[in-house]
Amino acid sequence: MEFTWDTANWLTATSIFIGFGLTCWQLHRTTQMQKAKFIHGIIEGLRCSPDSSQAMYLIEYNFEWYNEDFHGSGERERCIDNYFFSLSYVCYLRKTKNINANEFKILEYDLLRTCQSPCTQSYLWNLYHFAKHHDSCCSFDFLIKYAYEKKIIQNDFYDPESESFINCKCLNF
Repeated sequence: MEFTWDTANWLTATSIFIGFGLTCWQLHRTTQMQKAKFIHGIIEGLRCSPDSSQAMYLIEYNFEWYNEDFHGSGERERCIDNYFFSLSYVCYLRKTKNINANEFKILEYDLLRTCQSPCTQSYLWNLYHFAKHHDSCCSFDFLIKYAYEKKIIQNDFYDPESESFINCKCLNF
């Protein structure tokens, strides 16, 4: 039996091709909407949650929030940790290409302001070296890597005897 392309076969093939194309397009649009909702949730959490708002306020206005009394301070430490965890997660998403450069730009100001803060740098330096001393990974490793790659933190950040940070040492490592 020989197959011939008559009008009915052409219409069937064209319909299948168009249907497949529309299905792919719909899947792409649905994925984009899901991603937009996901990013909106992250932004809303960073900008609107009471913890993040409090943390960003302390950082944005250069309050001296990190000192020897910070660890074990309760609410303030919890707010800062939650905020840094969210920022580190955003850096993780960017590093793993789960968000693109344009989506990342929406949050880049928050990242830059946070990482430029001397208190942030001191806190991250202490946590990084404390974790390393205990053969562990710092909870905010992706945030640290982002700041280091952007040259926001000093080159000697990874040195536990750093001249830039030694006066800020608050943890025993």
